[in-house]
Amino acid sequence: MSFWPGLIWACVAYAVNGRAVKNYWFARICGLWCMPIVMAAISYGYTAAVGRRYLSVDILSFLVAVAVGQFVSFKLFQVGELGATSRRASVVGILATMLVFVLFTYMPPHRFIFEQLQTHEYGILARREP
Repeated sequence: MSFWPGLIWACVAYAVNGRAVKNYWFARICGLWCMPIVMAAISYGYTAAVGRRYLSVDILSFLVAVAVGQFVSFKLFQVGELGATSRRASVVGILATMLVFVLFTYMPPHRFIFEQLQTHEYGILARREP
């Protein structure tokens, strides 16, 4: 949910002033990876503790996840130059994440985190006519 908008934002920010920032793409991909991890941890954590889901907490978990991702990116901007290995890892990380998001949308693994709770199915569901 946060990856594609975050990637678009990273591209726009790079065009504006990203060339002047050390470790730009490495910092951005690390921040983008943190967002779904934090969101899932908060969401599944409070659901396990409370026993039900609340829309307001889900929205708040999204906002917290974006803030954590941005903070991680900001801290990595301040680290000294990490070198060519981090640049290559950034490109591989971004491409791999894009591929995984597309594949897991259409062919997700049969794990609880990808299950549609109402239908107990996985992936993009066929539209059912009433």
